[in-house]
Amino acid sequence: MFMYKNIVVSDEVIEARFACDLKTCRGICCTNGDAGAPLLKEEADYFLDHKDKLMKFPLEYIQRFERYGIVEKVYVKRLNGNVFCTATCENGDCVFSFVDKNIYYCYLQNSSKTFKKPLSCYLFPIREKIANGVTYLNLYVYDECESCYGKGKPLLVPFLKDVLTGRYGEDFYEELMKEVNARNVK
Repeated sequence: MFMYKNIVVSDEVIEARFACDLKTCRGICCTNGDAGAPLLKEEADYFLDHKDKLMKFPLEYIQRFERYGIVEKVYVKRLNGNVFCTATCENGDCVFSFVDKNIYYCYLQNSSKTFKKPLSCYLFPIREKIANGVTYLNLYVYDECESCYGKGKPLLVPFLKDVLTGRYGEDFYEELMKEVNARNVK
């Protein structure tokens, strides 16, 4: 375990080697989960406060929003708590997802300038949990993603440098990388 100020990083995150491979996993993280993408309260509020702009999305998304909603608060077992998430369709697809050539993608990432893909999606496979003022960063592995891990893959932390730096700061990232490098010396 690594701790920096109020951020605790699990050993699995520090030691993981990971690279997303859409040809293998087909973007399965956008579907079939126990809930949609976890959202920060600020993200949930932004979606709900700008619903009028969401209703300018293509018709298929508007129909999903009207039928399933945009944001929901659900109990997520793997996060052990009630969290805001993107809404999901009855088949488990995130309301913002689309399929192209049998691979799931995020409409927000590919087409929207007003809305950003949720932080939890950018952090994946790391899941952030905040409790009692402490931020915990743990690894969450979908069965479908197992082939994305292994000795031939890059270290996870540098793979996610931009999002980790953007979320937790340059100092946090530099200290975390010292720990990563110390543990991964050959």
